[in-house]
Amino acid sequence: MLKKLKNIITWIVFSPRCLLCKTETFEDNSLCAVCWSKLSFIVENICDRCGIPYFENSSCPCKKFKTYYSKIRAALVYDQHSDHLIYDFKYNDNLQAKFTISKLMLIAGEELIRNSDILMPVPLHKIRLRKRKFNQSLVLAKELAKKTKLKLIPDLVKRIKDTPSQSGLNQKLRRVNMKSAFVFNENYREAIRDKVIIIIDDVITTGSTINECAKVLKQNGAREVHALSFARTVKP
Repeated sequence: MLKKLKNIITWIVFSPRCLLCKTETFEDNSLCAVCWSKLSFIVENICDRCGIPYFENSSCPCKKFKTYYSKIRAALVYDQHSDHLIYDFKYNDNLQAKFTISKLMLIAGEELIRNSDILMPVPLHKIRLRKRKFNQSLVLAKELAKKTKLKLIPDLVKRIKDTPSQSGLNQKLRRVNMKSAFVFNENYREAIRDKVIIIIDDVITTGSTINECAKVLKQNGAREVHALSFARTVKP
């Protein structure tokens, strides 16, 4: 009887739970069927450059300014459901979510990964890194590097400007905010010469951060730069 009770308690305490709603699931670090059905996947009819789905009678935002990246791909639309998972990962230190997030990114970025050489995370400024304790983009980049065997260079680009929050800023102000925020690490000039690089981030909104990183990489010898994220802001 005691053994049976112990097994029941163990199952209750340690049984797999949905990353979002915490109900029981059949697999560790996964989502239940209900939460999975709420996710909005970006799968078709997208702009080949910025990865945003086309909407009727609308022009793609990326046509309004010069881009240094070639392609952006993301697994999900950034909404309340994907945000819940990202928030838990970034701010509640639920690092187990990296397994599900990276799997979905791997599917979304299959074409990019197949034709690229190097992965790098969007860097955090040292002040923000100290507050957050880890760089979520680096955590995801490490998982993707394990799964793809692409070379990961964590410090390829350094963030030298502690930029204010981008929240609430339009695309023009975001570009101003990110100007001169990054510098290239001169130790890797030969390593990236004529290479194709993928910038890894958790969420991409207007693409201003990605574009500034890509600019630095292209100016220092990279042949082409792409970006891959878990979620992407989409505005009809």
